[in-house]
Amino acid sequence: MTITSITATTAGGGAQTTFTSNTETVTGAYGTLTINSNGSYSYAATADAADALDAGDTITDVFTYIVSDGTDT
Repeated sequence: MTITSITATTAGGGAQTTFTSNTETVTGAYGTLTINSNGSYSYAATADAADALDAGDTITDVFTYIVSDGTDT
C-alpha cells in the first residue's frame, strides 16, 4: 500500500497534496505534518501555537490521507 494524497483541513480551508516523492510535508494551522508513502508520519507543532496555549487549552489540526494498494475497487 502507498499513500496517494493528503488533504489538510485548516482554518482557511482544505488543500489536497498529491504525492510526488516518498515524503510529503503539509503545513496545517498549528504545525507541520510529514508523511511518508509507507504510511508513517510525524507532526511538529509550531512554537507560536504551543506558546499561545494556556494551561488546559487544546487545539486540533486535522489531516485526512488516502491510502491505495494500487488496485481499483
